[in-house]
Amino acid sequence: MIEAVNILIDLLGTHEKVALFLGYTDRNYRNIRRKIERGEEIPPRISSLIQMKLYELQTHKVNNGYAHKTHTP
Repeated sequence: MIEAVNILIDLLGTHEKVALFLGYTDRNYRNIRRKIERGEEIPPRISSLIQMKLYELQTHKVNNGYAHKTHTP
């Protein structure tokens, strides 16, 4: 799970942007991130949300990049 969070940070740039993207306050996101960093169990719904949002972001970026390349004059 730490890999997924790190990828989100790489793609979005800051922890604040990751929190906003996931729909959490900075404080909620910070608590989730700390649990993940400590290796503690997080609820399945949070784990699923992070995975889904990461997939959504990666798919969106790939699709946008592909669409942009195919529509250039």
